[in-house]
Amino acid sequence: MSDTQALQSTCTSAKLKNDKSNYWVPALYFQNPTNGKVEAVELFYMNVYYFFDSTADHIMAFQPGHRIFVGNLSLRQPPATGGRSIIDL
Repeated sequence: MSDTQALQSTCTSAKLKNDKSNYWVPALYFQNPTNGKVEAVELFYMNVYYFFDSTADHIMAFQPGHRIFVGNLSLRQPPATGGRSIIDL
């Protein structure tokens, strides 16, 4: 879906029909150990939490065309970070 299509969309899958938000969810892949085939794992459930308390955070929308690439498909062990990452900078 392009940025323009997302911005012009009038549909939603949310229970609240006025919620036209797009939610990014990372793709999860499984590699079959028998035949080596890699396939996407279907998303079964997602929960979104809204916080309405005011903050001093400067929150901005992603710019059109923004893409996020994370991880290494070829890794078969956790990275050497010890499983810890800092994502709130």
